[in-house]
Amino acid sequence: FWATTSLLHIPKAKLRRVFTEIRKVVTKGGIGFITMQQGEGERMVSGPLPGTERFYALYNFDEFARVLERERFKVIDRFQDLREYYAHYPGSVVPPRVWLKYYVQRI
Repeated sequence: FWATTSLLHIPKAKLRRVFTEIRKVVTKGGIGFITMQQGEGERMVSGPLPGTERFYALYNFDEFARVLERERFKVIDRFQDLREYYAHYPGSVVPPRVWLKYYVQRI
């Protein structure tokens, strides 16, 4: 499965329910890729263009790995990506971000 920069918009209190649904459609041993944004807490964050806001649940590198393990996904590999994907938007107000990337396997 592929969940890049989508799960980060789910409140932390509701993430367990989302992983329950993912486990229903991913067979045992199935592989997934997840991208989250590094940070702390939950909050509204300005988007790449002025006047846009979205909800973000932010995690640190080890914190989200523990979430994956709790939800019965083995972390196969993980790394941090420092590229900024919104830099090409004219007038972008997005500060640099660290992206947390995980290859996982359903156990």
